[in-house]
Amino acid sequence: MYELSLLGTVRLHRVDAGAGSASAIRVEAQAKPLAVFLYLALQPGGGCRRDSLLAIFWPESDGRRARNSLSKTLGRLRSRLGADVMYADSQEVGIVPGAVRTDVDSMRMAVRHGDWAEARDLYAGDFLEGFHLADAPAFERWVAGVRNELRRTAIHSFMQLAEGQAASGKPRAAVETLRQTQRMVPADESVAHRLIEVLRDLGASHEALAAYREVADALRSEVGAPPSAALRSLAESIGRAVPIDSLAVVPWANLTGDTDHESVADGFTDLMITELALLFPGRVISRQSVLQLRASDTPLRDVGRLLRVDAVIEGSIARFGEGLTLTAQLLRVEPEGHLWAERVRASIEDLPSVARRMAAAVTDCIESLQNVKRTGHTGGPQTRPEAPAGLQVVHGSSAPSVRPTGPASISPAGNADAERLPAGACEAYLRARHFSNTLSGLERAETSYRECLEIAPGHAPSWAGLASTYAVETMFAVRSPAELFPSFRKAAERAVALDPLHGEAWASLGLYRMLADRDWAGAEEALRRGAQLAAGQAEAHRHLAFFLAAMGRFNEAAAECVRARDRDPIGPATAFTAAWSLYKAGRHAESNGILADLLAMHPYFVLATTYRALNFALLDRADDAVLEATKSMQTTAGSPEVLALAIAALGRAGQARTAEPALARLMQTERERYVDPWAIAIACAGMGRDDEALHWLRRMYDERSPSAFCIRHDPLLDGLRSDARFRNIERRLAFPRPA
Repeated sequence: MYELSLLGTVRLHRVDAGAGSASAIRVEAQAKPLAVFLYLALQPGGGCRRDSLLAIFWPESDGRRARNSLSKTLGRLRSRLGADVMYADSQEVGIVPGAVRTDVDSMRMAVRHGDWAEARDLYAGDFLEGFHLADAPAFERWVAGVRNELRRTAIHSFMQLAEGQAASGKPRAAVETLRQTQRMVPADESVAHRLIEVLRDLGASHEALAAYREVADALRSEVGAPPSAALRSLAESIGRAVPIDSLAVVPWANLTGDTDHESVADGFTDLMITELALLFPGRVISRQSVLQLRASDTPLRDVGRLLRVDAVIEGSIARFGEGLTLTAQLLRVEPEGHLWAERVRASIEDLPSVARRMAAAVTDCIESLQNVKRTGHTGGPQTRPEAPAGLQVVHGSSAPSVRPTGPASISPAGNADAERLPAGACEAYLRARHFSNTLSGLERAETSYRECLEIAPGHAPSWAGLASTYAVETMFAVRSPAELFPSFRKAAERAVALDPLHGEAWASLGLYRMLADRDWAGAEEALRRGAQLAAGQAEAHRHLAFFLAAMGRFNEAAAECVRARDRDPIGPATAFTAAWSLYKAGRHAESNGILADLLAMHPYFVLATTYRALNFALLDRADDAVLEATKSMQTTAGSPEVLALAIAALGRAGQARTAEPALARLMQTERERYVDPWAIAIACAGMGRDDEALHWLRRMYDERSPSAFCIRHDPLLDGLRSDARFRNIERRLAFPRPA
């Protein structure tokens, strides 16, 4: 006896009834003998007239040739399967009753008996999935008909099974059955409607809305139509009851017609993110991710999906006389809906106050909505910062909007009693935040922070921002430590002294202690304080992860990377930190997986290319390492540190001779400008020049290189660790002992 599986992949097994075992028989896809066999296996009674078989399988052949082909086919089948499986006479060919059992017949029997679970289990895929006979169109039409009939039967069976599961108190099982059905018919609204209802009744509102998004996308792509009114209404009713736990502030649009106001629009976006991170109890996406959407026309639903948020705040800045008009609105992502709006007229120096009040209004609006859902009433008046004297309502919904007629107080994060910013200081601060978003803008960011501090020397956020700028310049060796460290220390310590509750200030102080003082305990203390005070901001968690990975505490680093990624889902720096941590841990394949995803979204993030080269080299994938290292060297944009890492990758990949000219160029650059000695040490170590590498590592220690923290767990330096000179450098750096 044979078992023939026709649902999904075609399989044939010989069953030994006495031994109770089955052995597989090799099935050749596209083979006409198999097509004849399975066609006969599904005929009622198991037989078919010879002339019908000739017409179906050899339509283009003349009668004699077709009959000869059929005879040869039957001979092959008897030879392969045995003479007792098939019968043939002058008129008819067929399968001996009971000789072959098919899953199709078994499924049909299960359906007749109402055994929906058995029918579901038997339907492993579409009938004859991937099986074709190009020269037999009648057979292809027959396959298509049976396939459609069995698919309809399967969908009916699955839906019946799901209803039974839901009625018997097994809603999760019903969900899985309905999901299986939806995968078969992604654009079928009846299936989606029932799935969404079951998820709603289960209390899984987010899953219900995700299911709605899937069917809406399928309808758009397959039939070019939106969901029906009934399905939209169901999703909207669920959406209104779903808590808003996450927000993104998309970059404010500059409608002033003045490109100089791009910095004002970006700066106000940053202010809104900062204020919401302090006030809103849920997750707020960091500026690194939202700025990727600048000048983007990405639809709201795609923004929400990309950033994994429940609601989005968008707005614009336009001219109004000598001042500005700011318009903002809060939009639910799924189902799309308008929740709040406000329009404010203000001068530039009032923008931090406006951002604080808008953030409070958004938070109050969301909390009010959640309270209505829980209790059915608003629960009393909302609370928000008092409007400064002289402000009046212009327009708004859910919360009053204001028009300033006099100066407004500006308080940095965490310090409600900070001094007011005089005219001009606020514009300089917003400009600094705008330029600090890119490496190329660091110099202008530093200048702008200093302009603000000349006018308002007690403005803690500007000191903190200035310290952060110095931190980035230090890590990328823009200037020498001798130039940067004194100013870096002053800015970080001044920021903390002015506002001990400012998270960015503490994070910058932690970076200074790590990069300059090599005070590992003090660095961790400050970085943890920063992550605690700025818990809603990705940067603080990313800096802490960076430190923990350098110290070899990889599990703790991974946890901080997750926290940072939660707030910065598409920013390159956070993804790179996670990949760098895995590189340090020796998990090179996993590191490269993250870097590949990073480069898919940010193809010009050259550090990702460089570390992919290093990972490939350490995985002994020399060709891939050379390819990535070469790409990196072509796009280093003058960075000696990136060039050094690419040289090391080439050396580890066995291409030291190819890397010699690049190493000579790196040495020449060191004679002309500051190059971190650590970078040259890494290049030499990768090329197997151990004595030179140790020489540069000693210079790294003596010259207070900011990269000394990197050497503890760098796999490129593993070959040097047994050398007494390397151990002496490690001893002097006094890294904390592993826990």
